[in-house]
Amino acid sequence: MALLSDVIQRGTLAARPAATAVATGTLYFCSDSGNFRSNGTSWESIDGAGGSDFISRHLNAWGACFTSGTPTDYTVGTTITPTETGTQTAVLASTNLILNYASGAVSGNDAGIRSSQLLLCQPILNPDFQAVIRSPSTMTNVRIWAGLISAVNTNSDTLAGHGACFRYSTVVGDAGWLPITRDGATQNPGTAIGTVVADTLYRLRMRTLDAGVTWKFSVNGSAEQDVVANVPGTTTSLGFDVRVYTQTAGSRNIGMSRIQLQYGAAV
Repeated sequence: MALLSDVIQRGTLAARPAATAVATGTLYFCSDSGNFRSNGTSWESIDGAGGSDFISRHLNAWGACFTSGTPTDYTVGTTITPTETGTQTAVLASTNLILNYASGAVSGNDAGIRSSQLLLCQPILNPDFQAVIRSPSTMTNVRIWAGLISAVNTNSDTLAGHGACFRYSTVVGDAGWLPITRDGATQNPGTAIGTVVADTLYRLRMRTLDAGVTWKFSVNGSAEQDVVANVPGTTTSLGFDVRVYTQTAGSRNIGMSRIQLQYGAAV
């Protein structure tokens, strides 16, 4: 019979054991992250927002919803209306409402959503960015950016300014969701996380706990990958961007379910 200390554990994220090394149902409470439950294969978040909320930290959030049958966006904590490109359609993916953005059928066309102003937060405020998105229906000839940026992205495998983002590009052959940081001059790629499969929901998360010195990347609650090279400047203003670019004369799509950005000291 398992001891209580075996199935209810506590420690840092770095000290968390593999989900396969503990009994299914084991709870792990992170002192520097969220709270998790092992499903026998991977760790699942049991608090969704990493243990933080609007009461303790400042929160901006965007998500899919319907208004009189017309797909639209809701915004909490800001009056900045997101900038959208592509043709928008609301679709259901299991029990999730998705705003699907489809690009034009011209190479280089983009589709997706970004903050209309790139001044929502700065690394010194320890931002925690999470986006639940659905991957394109066709995974060939695509380039995807998702994360925090200081300048509007273009159809390029290099960020336009400072940033901390996930990239998936078939142009350069990314193996999965690739962490990318850029300090405005030099771009640094991390190590690809997982794989990217068509029409699949992913929760992409990037955050910093030390005022932007180290950026932590994870996908679907995976172990976090620390990136410290060429990170965005501590007091550089950032906004968010979730976008797909088609690399052929055919439309490509990306789906947005919800986006959350927290920052500021927990109180």
